[in-house]
Amino acid sequence: MPVADTWGTAADVPAPTNVLGRYGSPEEDIAPVVLFLASKDGQFLTGYSLTPDGGQIIDSAR
Repeated sequence: MPVADTWGTAADVPAPTNVLGRYGSPEEDIAPVVLFLASKDGQFLTGYSLTPDGGQIIDSAR
């Protein structure tokens, strides 16, 4: 069961405030980033911080 499905009813969950307008899921949004970083494709990235937050950091500049 996806983690987002355990958050309760829609009335109990605040509206997403990121640019994408939805909540991220560990399975669909975070796992691919982790897999990329752990793969040979990510071997040239060093000292960089990826922020898989759905654009939340963009809104924080306002």
